[in-house]
Amino acid sequence: MWNRGVEAMYRVHPQPSPDQWDDALQEIQELDGVSIPGDAWGDDPRIAVNATLEEAPERQLGKIQYAVMKVMPRARYMNDPFGGHHALNFDIYGHFTSPIRRLSDLVNHWIVHANDVPENLLQLCDHASDQQQAGEKCEREYKQFLEEVGLDADAVNNRGIEVVEEE
Repeated sequence: MWNRGVEAMYRVHPQPSPDQWDDALQEIQELDGVSIPGDAWGDDPRIAVNATLEEAPERQLGKIQYAVMKVMPRARYMNDPFGGHHALNFDIYGHFTSPIRRLSDLVNHWIVHANDVPENLLQLCDHASDQQQAGEKCEREYKQFLEEVGLDADAVNNRGIEVVEEE
């Protein structure tokens, strides 16, 4: 769509700044039993992180991923793909799934079907971003509640919780 000069709803997840990458790599380097391979240091910090993940002890993998996640800017929906989708390593990324599951899918399907861009595309992008952020907050609060009442938050799935009483 972008190459054809047509606006659409893109998922933009910009790359962390060089200083943010330095913070993440420093945190990773300080983990017990972890070192960034010398040949992986270079212009692209993602290569260093991937090489480290390959060689790191399994017990440290989550900490390495968390160090990277902490420095990543939040993804947003935008009407142009400027910034790309760093997390997926795509220059341009937009949702276009079937069945349609998101507002962004619906908008992009509409643009293709009608060959027309909604006048309120910027507001739709902001709304989709805000709703996703609200959903993530709700999920965090729900998992925190489950932990507070003694249930395993990781046991929750889209069908609810199965409680099995032990004898």
